[in-house]
Amino acid sequence: MKGKIGITIIIISYLVSLYPYMFIYIWMLYLVGVVFIWMSDLKLLAKVLWTILPIALWYPGIRLFYYLLANL
Repeated sequence: MKGKIGITIIIISYLVSLYPYMFIYIWMLYLVGVVFIWMSDLKLLAKVLWTILPIALWYPGIRLFYYLLANL
């Protein structure tokens, strides 16, 4: 149960972080999600992926957001 809550929090924090002015505040919500993930009974690989993947995908996501914002 904690794993699903943590995954949901991380997904929400990732999506909100794509809005540039919220990035400063959203890292705390991301850390709460990471704590839930690491306290859950998920496998180690899943814990590492759910911790690292949003950070790795943030830059391509923000570039796509700016591209779509400029062309719509």
